[in-house]
Amino acid sequence: MCLACTHTTLTVYGIGRCITAPRSVKPLTGRMGTATNALLCKVRAQPKRKTTPKRFAYLGGGERSQGAQFSKSMIPKELRQGAIFADSPDGVNENLLLLLHGLGDKPAPYANLAKKMKLPQTATLAISGPLEIPMTDGGRAWYTTFDDDFELIQGVRGERRRLQSLEPTIALLQQLLQVLHEQGGWPYKRIHLFGFSQGGTVVLELVRRYSCPQVLGGAVAVSASLFSEVLLDSAGLQISESSEAKSSGGPGGGSTDSIPVLITHGNQDKVLERRWVEQTRDGLNALGGLEVTAQYFNKGHAMVAQEDEMSALMTFWARTLGSKLALADNEEVVEVNGGMQSIAQTGVTMPSEMA
Repeated sequence: MCLACTHTTLTVYGIGRCITAPRSVKPLTGRMGTATNALLCKVRAQPKRKTTPKRFAYLGGGERSQGAQFSKSMIPKELRQGAIFADSPDGVNENLLLLLHGLGDKPAPYANLAKKMKLPQTATLAISGPLEIPMTDGGRAWYTTFDDDFELIQGVRGERRRLQSLEPTIALLQQLLQVLHEQGGWPYKRIHLFGFSQGGTVVLELVRRYSCPQVLGGAVAVSASLFSEVLLDSAGLQISESSEAKSSGGPGGGSTDSIPVLITHGNQDKVLERRWVEQTRDGLNALGGLEVTAQYFNKGHAMVAQEDEMSALMTFWARTLGSKLALADNEEVVEVNGGMQSIAQTGVTMPSEMA
């Protein structure tokens, strides 16, 4: 089955899309209109100063900036293929954004997207799915997606193959979070997640199972939901600890904070039904420990390709990203010229998935 156009015949895939399908993601255009099109960073208002540009670092190479540390060895080897780390463009690594690609993609387009967004005080790490997809020139996946006949596995009641194959991936990501915290010095509250489609499903599963006493900074899932087979199972959303334990910060307790989660979905999405997004939102909120919202936009099953959707992401990050410098009562808020404006000016093409 063609993952880009849902044809029933098997086709050969290019990175991010079926090569027989027209390219649906176009470079972004338009100008910044309102404050929601830029990320509002709570930093001290001060004159601009010249800084030495930080090199776009592949796996920790290049110059080091302020803040926590990173090295290639922190990434589990199964997630390391083509992974890309970049320091924050302003030289302050206060936050770390982990980016998870879609089915058949690679980390590079997502690292490029992060570079263009220029989130303030935010280093980025685009990592690779542990599984290679045949006939994709090295495209990766996060869990088993096809059956023995190379047909898509359908998420029906009683299906377990996708969920079972995801278990080792979740364990690797949990290991990565722990190492980033313990060896890299990144506070859990300053680690943020971003995923598209299959990568977004992994992000949602990761926060569903998250049980550390210290909450993560936030998570964004674009065109994604939990597995439909999980949502069809009345007990599918249950995890090892109870909702009460999770809402108190996990087995160790110590925190009543919730992890903020944003799901975006297209009204014209022919791959992922809206009901699965709504059930994901409601089910995760019912678990406790998560604050999940869903927003809908006029698009299909695609990456962020519109100004209003990017504005929603920037507004979310304005609320969740940490700032190294606190505001005094009489200090003004500084608007950071990142996000949609930066992407539109560079003409970057958003990564899309062979969905």
